[in-house]
Amino acid sequence: MKGLTMHDTIKVYPWGDFDSFVRNVADGDFVAF
Repeated sequence: MKGLTMHDTIKVYPWGDFDSFVRNVADGDFVAF
C-alpha cells in the first residue's frame, strides 16, 4: 500500500475524519484500495 498524506486520506475517506480512518484500518475495515 502506498503511503498516504492527510490530504489523500481525506479524499479517500471524505465521510470521516482521520481518527475514524485509523480506527477503521485497525478494525480491518479498510476497503478504499
